[in-house]
Parts: sequence; C-alpha cells; structure tokens
Amino acid sequence: SRNQFLKEKPAIELNGKIYQSKFDKCQNGFLSMQSSHMCMGVYIVPDEAVSNFIPADSYLVGNYAAND
Repeated sequence: SRNQFLKEKPAIELNGKIYQSKFDKCQNGFLSMQSSHMCMGVYIVPDEAVSNFIPADSYLVGNYAAND
C-alpha cells in the first residue's frame, strides 16, 4: 500500500536536491488529480524546487473555515 511505501521515506531528486515525505501515511485532501480510478498521489514541493519547470496545471487550495 502507499502508506507502507511512505513509511520507508522514499526520496525524489529535483534539480539536484533530495526531497522526502513529511508524513508517513497518506493525507486526505481536495485535489482533483485525474479522471481514472487510480490515484498515484501528489507531490507538494517548494516553489524553488520547480522554478525551471513549465506547469501543466495550477491549483489554488484554501481553508475558508480557518480561524487563524
């Protein structure tokens, strides 16, 4: 399962820098990632990690019920 995979803290490399998951289990969210029944997941990285990439999609996610 994806949670077992995340517990191993797999790494990805972008532009020469290594990133690992902050979490050891999947987080529920509100992104619409793809139309098929499979969800491969979403990577959220700092802007500078992808500064030379050309975005294919863009999302804005907000918590309108937040009190802080």
